Amino acid sequence: MTRDAAPRPRRIPALLAPAFDNMLSRAYLVLVAAAVGLDVHATYVIHDPSFAGLWLALATAPFGLLTMPLPAVFWDTPVEWIGPPLQLAIAVTAGLVNAVHLGRMVAGNRATARNGRTAA
Repeated sequence: MTRDAAPRPRRIPALLAPAFDNMLSRAYLVLVAAAVGLDVHATYVIHDPSFAGLWLALATAPFGLLTMPLPAVFWDTPVEWIGPPLQLAIAVTAGLVNAVHLGRMVAGNRATARNGRTAA
């Protein structure tokens, strides 16, 4: 006797769906990906990350600016190598969070326009 497999709820894709639903959020994610690529190239390929971290922080603002000081905790410690990967992980997470918020704002504006109401 076999039981039918109940569909498992997919919470994470549902939470991230607004980040990929519209072109504005997708364009923002491309901007964040370019900033992450610049940072990876500057840090690991040419070993001169002078302003690459700044572009990364500005691309993921405001959430990225709040969390960027966290990797500084690991400087001058035996696990100093964890700083750049942690900074990249924080930037990717901040970019996704910002893209989700941007997607929800776009969806809210579309719903408002469809209903004929003006945002006050």
